[in-house]
Amino acid sequence: AINASGQAIQADADAEATCRVLGICTNVDGSDIYVQQVGNITGLSGLTAGQRLFASTTAGGLTSTAPSGTGDVVFQVGYATSTSAMVLAPMFIMEIG
Repeated sequence: AINASGQAIQADADAEATCRVLGICTNVDGSDIYVQQVGNITGLSGLTAGQRLFASTTAGGLTSTAPSGTGDVVFQVGYATSTSAMVLAPMFIMEIG
């Protein structure tokens, strides 16, 4: 996600201001952060093929259950293609009022 200062932060679905998902960090090299915006991501674990993956209310996390609390943001990050891979396709769904 990107904060109001234009810095990369871990997305947090607790509020729209912290859930502007641009992609997933795939590498950190010193002060450089590499963010993948679309495509396949491998090397993950604990996924179930076919599950939709959402930004979590825990900063930097993914969840297969869409957030549902007042003020939460439902932001689909992608789909699991196996137990260890996903297709990254960020899509804002809604903010829960």
